[in-house]
Amino acid sequence: MPASSLCHRHYNRPVRELFTSPWDVNMLSKILIVVFLIAIVWNLGAGMYYMMTDKGDSDRTLKALTKRIALSVVLIVLIIIGILTGYIQPHGL
Repeated sequence: MPASSLCHRHYNRPVRELFTSPWDVNMLSKILIVVFLIAIVWNLGAGMYYMMTDKGDSDRTLKALTKRIALSVVLIVLIIIGILTGYIQPHGL
């Protein structure tokens, strides 16, 4: 392949495609969503555990459930940003 074609082979491609393949972006977004879901379920379980063991003596239940809500909101915002930027492509019904 001539050197001139190597220099210009990415000329018409979007910038984000120059640095990573679509498979990497899709896999990264799936991994990020799964990590957030695991953290949400973990905090839900922690809240239940604290509720059963503390019997109202501390605010650990409130803190665990607050973290769960915050993680859920952040996950929803990240999914919306991913859809708007094109990193996540929803499919219709």
